Parts: sequence; structure tokens; C-alpha cells
Amino acid sequence: MRFQQIRATFGVGLMTVGFAAVVAATLRAGDPFSLLSGMQWIAVAVGAGAVGLGCWWILRPNTPWFASRECIWVADIMLTVFVLSFESAVAAMPLLFLFAVIGCYAGSVHTLTVYLAHQGWVLMSSCILIVRALASPQQSTATVSVFAAVLVSALLLAPTITQLSVFELREAAASANYDSLTGLLNRRGLYGRASAVARMARLSRTAISVIVFDIDAFKTINDRFGHAAGDLVLEAVARSLVDCFPEPAAVARTGGEEFAVLVPARANITEERSAEFTAVAAHSAGLALHGVADVAVTLSFGISEYEPASGDSEPATDDWLPSILARADELMYLSKRAGGNRGTTDL
Repeated sequence: MRFQQIRATFGVGLMTVGFAAVVAATLRAGDPFSLLSGMQWIAVAVGAGAVGLGCWWILRPNTPWFASRECIWVADIMLTVFVLSFESAVAAMPLLFLFAVIGCYAGSVHTLTVYLAHQGWVLMSSCILIVRALASPQQSTATVSVFAAVLVSALLLAPTITQLSVFELREAAASANYDSLTGLLNRRGLYGRASAVARMARLSRTAISVIVFDIDAFKTINDRFGHAAGDLVLEAVARSLVDCFPEPAAVARTGGEEFAVLVPARANITEERSAEFTAVAAHSAGLALHGVADVAVTLSFGISEYEPASGDSEPATDDWLPSILARADELMYLSKRAGGNRGTTDL
């Protein structure tokens, strides 16, 4: 089960426990042998619905993403109906803290739009309950106002902190998957993208081409023109490879002057296509070094292939990518030993 699905189950489970506990406490407050009033029937219905929702979610961990969003709307509506069913608005106000549980779940798993919609619903429900509490002659206006201010602040603050924390964590995780110089995926990011590429290949019933590129004699460029010029060459080659292999291909800088590409299609490497790859580097070098004419930059590359079985479940990257990537790397070094500026394939 994925981490987000675990969070979803945990969040909905918390809501279920909260609803069930509140309903049980409400029923125990009266005579268990007496007939339920209309408001108590509402509480029982909401509690039963919450328990059913939680059980359905736990038993179906692979529920589509939109169903998780709809669970939030249903939980919000049920909680609002439940708190408004109390005759005493002040007694029901502490139950609004259950909205914070839903909000933390929405903020950590879903988009900002879903989170803001939930918070808007919380404000509306809180305002209705606060107006009812202020209208009660048995309660002090000052006491209700202070309690309401603390309550609403907590309801808005806790999920907001969760949302901001998750945003920062996602940003940090995303930056860890990209190369800081070229903006391409790094090796970690390439492994993370591999399962999506494999899924596309399965759906289109085609193979995955894995291509490893290496800039020929890159050390000579660094030694002759300096590392700043070498960085410019890397950036320009990266841009050219992205142009050659647009989405849904995954282009990565896997280390030093080496690049790797995952293409959810069978590579048709003709002499013309091979020449295009090697011309990419020469053109990029001219752009990068601002017209230094005597710099010859070429690429050596190797191509291997992986064909996922159409009936398989989503493959783990450790099952296929390392070996296929290593094979493409071997073929690339065969190209370099043959003089460079060429490609080798085992297709």
C-alpha cells in the first residue's frame, strides 16, 4: 500500500472513530431504554454513515483518487449535520474540532483547491453554530465569543500548518530528483519516472528504449577551456536532448557527462537518426562556447530495450531498470572504444 493510501486510511479511520465515539457518548447521556428523539436518530444515522464510510475505505485501499476527495465532502456534510442536531449549540461546539482531522487529511493528501473548499465549509458551519450559541439566552455572549474565537483559530491553523509543511516536503522531494546544473532528472528522478514510462509502454503494447549518451573527450574540454565552459556544454547538450526526446520520454543526467533517456517506444536507430544524435552535441557546443570554432564535441551512445508484459502489474524499477541501464551503458562504451561519435545497439 502506498504511503498516501496509508494516510488516507488513517485519516478516514480517525474520522470514523471520532464520529462513533461522539454518537456513543450522546446515546449514553440519556435513558438507554427510552425511545430515541428525532435529533438522536440524526446522530445515529450520521454515526452509522461514518462507520460505513470508514469500513468501505479501509476495505478498498486502491479506491480511485476522486473517491478520496468525495469522502472528504461526505464527511464534512455529515459532521455539519451532526453538530447542528444538538439542541445546545455550545455543547456541540467542541465537536467542531473533528473538522481539524478532516482538514489535516485534506491538506496533506489533496490539492490546495480541495483544502480551501474544505476550509470554506468549516467556516460556514462554524458561523452557523456560533450564531446559534450567541442567540441562546442561557449563555454569556463574552464566553461564547472567546470560545468561538479560540475554536475557529484552531480549526484554521492546524490544517494550514499541515498544508504548508506538506508543501515544503514536496518541494524538497521534487528538488532532490533534479540535477541542479541542467534541470534534467538525476539518477534518482529517472528511477522514479521509470514506472510511469513502463505503464505507458504496456498500454501502447510497445517496448521501452533505454539510451545512454556520453560526451566524447569531455575531460579535454574542461582542461582546455575550463570547467565553466564544460558546464555550458552540459547545459546545451541537455537542452538539445530534451528537444530530441519530448514528453513522455524521460531525459536525465545520470552523472558527469553521461545522460540517459527512457522512451516508451521502440527505438528505430537508422544512420540518419544516429547522425542526428551526434550532430546535437556539435551544435550545442557551438552555442555553449559562443562560437569557439575549434571545439569538436560528439556523443557516443548505446541503446538497449525492455519489453514489459502486457498483463503484468506495475513493475518495480529495481526489477528491470538497473540491468537494462547497465546494458545500454556497456553498449555506449563499445561505441567509445570504436572511436566515439557513434551509437551501438543490441536490437
